[in-house]
Amino acid sequence: MIVIDYKDRRPIYEQVVERFQDLIVKNVIRAGEQMPSVRSLAMELAINPNTIQKAYAELERRGFTYTVKGRGSFVSAREEFLEYTQKEVLESFRNDVDDAKNLQIAKNVLTDIIDRCYEGEDGLPKKGQPPESEDVSIKEKVPLGKADDFMEEDQFSGKEDDSVKEDQLPGKTDDSMKAKRLSEEKNVSAEPGHQPEEERSRA
Repeated sequence: MIVIDYKDRRPIYEQVVERFQDLIVKNVIRAGEQMPSVRSLAMELAINPNTIQKAYAELERRGFTYTVKGRGSFVSAREEFLEYTQKEVLESFRNDVDDAKNLQIAKNVLTDIIDRCYEGEDGLPKKGQPPESEDVSIKEKVPLGKADDFMEEDQFSGKEDDSVKEDQLPGKTDDSMKAKRLSEEKNVSAEPGHQPEEERSRA
């Protein structure tokens, strides 16, 4: 019924209290049932009877049990310990919510887990399935092995061609200017009545 974990750093009496609380809340030990005697439980767990006595005193203080003189300890009615248990659970839950907030877990993820638990389902997300509020990276949206290619193509899309025209290359400018000047001179000399510059100087 009660198992002591000797690797647990908490005092043994606290473990006894926790185990009995769990059994009583889950109705494994029902209201009105008698608790094991201090001596028999101490022999069963091979621990000091004073440790069991201390655990029983704590259970009675919390409202889980009551003592009948000369007969032993009995489990209290559910109403006697329900308020204490609710406060204890809510305090623990509040601490868990604070931890979730510090870990940047979204509020809707917590409410979804609560809804699932109350519906009798497993509240935790399935393995490998991110919560709805969590962003999915681009590599998860693109088929495996294509994500890097997709990123490279996206980086170069929409950019202008930076190639240099042939006539703008070094060494090509002078030749082009000379050819253009000779062409203009030929066109002028071909006009009617045009006298070359040399003939004008002789005249």
